[in-house]
Amino acid sequence: MLEFKPVTKQEAPRLRRYYQTCDFGLCEYSVGTKLMWKAALHPAWAEIAGCLVVRNEIDGQVVFDYPVPGPEGDEDAALETIENDCLERGIPPVISVVPECRAAKLLGRYPYVRVSDVRTWRDYEAEFPKESNAKAKNELELAKKMLKMTGKPYFFTGGMFDGEKLIALSLAEKCGDTLIIHIEKALYSYTGVYPTLVQAFADAFGDGCQWINREDDAADKGLRTSKLQYGPAKLAPKYRFDPQNELLNHVQAIPELKTERLTLSALAEADIPAYNALVLDADRNRWWGYDDVGGLGGPVEERSFFDVARRDFENRQAVNFAVRLDGKLIGEAVLYRFDCRGGAELGCRIDKAYAGNSYGTEAFAAVAEWGLYKIHLSRVVAKCYKENQASYKMLSACMRKKGEDDTFFYFEKLV
Repeated sequence: MLEFKPVTKQEAPRLRRYYQTCDFGLCEYSVGTKLMWKAALHPAWAEIAGCLVVRNEIDGQVVFDYPVPGPEGDEDAALETIENDCLERGIPPVISVVPECRAAKLLGRYPYVRVSDVRTWRDYEAEFPKESNAKAKNELELAKKMLKMTGKPYFFTGGMFDGEKLIALSLAEKCGDTLIIHIEKALYSYTGVYPTLVQAFADAFGDGCQWINREDDAADKGLRTSKLQYGPAKLAPKYRFDPQNELLNHVQAIPELKTERLTLSALAEADIPAYNALVLDADRNRWWGYDDVGGLGGPVEERSFFDVARRDFENRQAVNFAVRLDGKLIGEAVLYRFDCRGGAELGCRIDKAYAGNSYGTEAFAAVAEWGLYKIHLSRVVAKCYKENQASYKMLSACMRKKGEDDTFFYFEKLV
């Protein structure tokens, strides 16, 4: 699994290596926003395939920023790593605050995806220079903490004085061709101070920038009204992509599949004794590749494995087929690891008393065909340990060999 580090002031220069040239134009792609709102976003970061990847946890849900590429960054590789990490953790790979310039890329990446663009979180962007009379309502304590970082080379801070009295101040950060305003404060008793501050700040620090970004309004009526008074050139959308898999879209219930000799169907409570015996046969399952007992995270009870299989299907993370001969459970075939990009992995195990009769090959082929032609997967993959000659023979009969490493042979079957 990926290791992420919390975003801190000490790590800010590492993030700035990516943000300083980032052309996304959204406030979330800045050090200031990550630091100022870290109590709400809980941001953590990692460098993947030459990209900055930020993982946030908002209201208990993990969401990712779109990867910010460095000079040699590979966005596709970074996205694939995020997706694989989410598969390992059993969470959906939600990509949030996606800039408009990357939305089409994700639409082409995910066959099934729910896309939202909530008006509340749009940023207000105006072209330089733009006279306006807005106000920003950032919480005072957060602003004070941010202002303690005045003097950092990536923050620009300016103020206006009436004699020795500070009457207005602003703090911003350049990211690509956008000047992102993190703090903007002024005393209303000074007529016209806000538009004067805005213009003076843009003149002082806007060199090389095309846009000034005033961040979102967080659904605050007054803040939205004042920001709209700037006459922004656009309200920059922030798309949220929730990729979905084929089970969510096409499978309401586990179907019954028929082969020449076998029936494959959902596990039933009457199958529990036979299913437990299958799962707990350590000698037989040394090639299974997954520790069913360890995966429980608790003691083994009569319904433990049955409940895991049922819950996985309820969450549309996997579908477990009972393999039946004359009505009796003799094995299982599991379609799992749906990658939200048209792929899933298939595994099959048969009770040792029924080994050597090609039942595994028959069941495996049936589920692969169902996945590809009934629920519209584009590929089914599988693997076997190199020492497992029986599985190698079975997979070779059903699929095309894709590759190998020190441990496994890999196979795939395409539409």
